[in-house]
Amino acid sequence: CFRIGKNNYQFLNNMNKIDEILPVLAKMPYLTKQNLGMLFRGTEDTESYWIRRLMKGGYLISIKKGFYASDFYLKSINSNRQDSELFKEYLSNIILEPSYISLEYALFLRGIIPEAVTAITSVSTKTSRTYNTKLGSFLYKTIKPELFFGWEIKEFGEKKIKIAPLSKALFDYFYFKKFISRADAIDFIESRGRFNWDVLAINDKEEFMKIVEKSGSPKMTTILKIMKKKGIV
Repeated sequence: CFRIGKNNYQFLNNMNKIDEILPVLAKMPYLTKQNLGMLFRGTEDTESYWIRRLMKGGYLISIKKGFYASDFYLKSINSNRQDSELFKEYLSNIILEPSYISLEYALFLRGIIPEAVTAITSVSTKTSRTYNTKLGSFLYKTIKPELFFGWEIKEFGEKKIKIAPLSKALFDYFYFKKFISRADAIDFIESRGRFNWDVLAINDKEEFMKIVEKSGSPKMTTILKIMKKKGIV
């Protein structure tokens, strides 16, 4: 009679295990080591083994330690470029919590800066950091808790993405931007920054002024005065 050798048995067992896991990966946009541990129901060594196997097979994409994106889920939405971008925006909110999308990425989406931004930029109350992954780069800057406000919600299916409106993205951008002098700030606002100020609607200008006043930041008060003098707001 035909006998299955030990190596063949192990191979079949591994394939069966992967077949069990793949349907789960197809439904979950991301997984943590804890999620995967519940699937494998084994020792920590067993979990690590299966995570390595799934990464080697291209089923999991490492984002940071203990956090993975599902390649199966990504492929299911890749035919729609907009959904693919929304997926990465959604992930950016989860990778580092709490956070919301802002700065250059949000400004580019709103059409106020012309250059395409490849990294998804966000602000957080956590330590500044950058994650470079196969999906792209996710950059976070630390903002004071009292300035961590003002995002709006963008829908991604049943999921929600926190992203700054134009007024708050602009505030955050200038809050972090370094200038060596008032003249340097004026030059940047007027020409060097290449801003499309025509994009600013009346409500954007009003909200921006309210945020600056609420912040109590001397630097942002100076930026606002420059923008008012130049007729931008």
